Amino acid sequence: MNTMTSALPRTAGPTVKLNHILLGIALLSGCFWLTRPPQPLSGWGNNFQTAQRQAADDHRPMLLAFYMEGCGPCVAMDRNVLPQKKVSLALQAFVPVRLDATRERELANRYNVYGTPTYAIVQPNGQLVAKCQGYHTAQEFVAFIDRATDRMASSKPMEADRTIDPSTIAP
Repeated sequence: MNTMTSALPRTAGPTVKLNHILLGIALLSGCFWLTRPPQPLSGWGNNFQTAQRQAADDHRPMLLAFYMEGCGPCVAMDRNVLPQKKVSLALQAFVPVRLDATRERELANRYNVYGTPTYAIVQPNGQLVAKCQGYHTAQEFVAFIDRATDRMASSKPMEADRTIDPSTIAP
């Protein structure tokens, strides 16, 4: 046997190339599946003004869920956390609304949304009560809702949310 020819790498046959192509397609499909928007959540709105009117009529705060297309943590929250029974029960006291942060830039700026997902609990008058950002487990998310509910019961707005009148600031 000639050692020179046996040391040369074998070229991949058509079967190996086909397997690599199929593997690549499967990986790309998985990426698209993981980031595709989930089915709309039952009871969630997608219009701030409509949610604000409903919140005022029902005397309930709003839960604003800011998301962006292709946001993996947003999709994971929508699929794995928000549909859970304990989260759904905790959200019954709120008017939930999903808002695309890229389309609702004015609202995203108003509530200091710097990344997605961001969840803001807001009074019907627009006053921010509490905010959290990123992926959270169902237990963590319910704890966030409970803290916000306690804050509303004690009528304490978020410290960072108080507006300052520039004319009242001494030079």
